[in-house]
Amino acid sequence: MGQRLPVPFITFVDSAGAPYAGGSLEFYATGSSTPQSVYTDAALTAGAATTLTLNSAGRPLVAVFLQNLPYKVVLKDS
Repeated sequence: MGQRLPVPFITFVDSAGAPYAGGSLEFYATGSSTPQSVYTDAALTAGAATTLTLNSAGRPLVAVFLQNLPYKVVLKDS
C-alpha cells in the first residue's frame, strides 16, 4: 500500500503567500534525476505522470500516493 502525499490538500504558495497557480511538482528518486513513479490510489495501481500540474489554488489536480521509497520532490513556478 502506498503512502499519501502528506496533507492531502496541501497548497503550495510562494514567499508572499500567493498560490503557485499553474506550477508543477516533479518526482525523482532521491539523489538523482531519475523520475520516480507516483500514483492516484493507495493500492498503487493507477499511475500518474511524474510531473503534476498545480491548479489555481496551488494544489495538485489529483490525489498523490507514493511508494515506500525516498523521493525528491521539486516544486516549480509556472
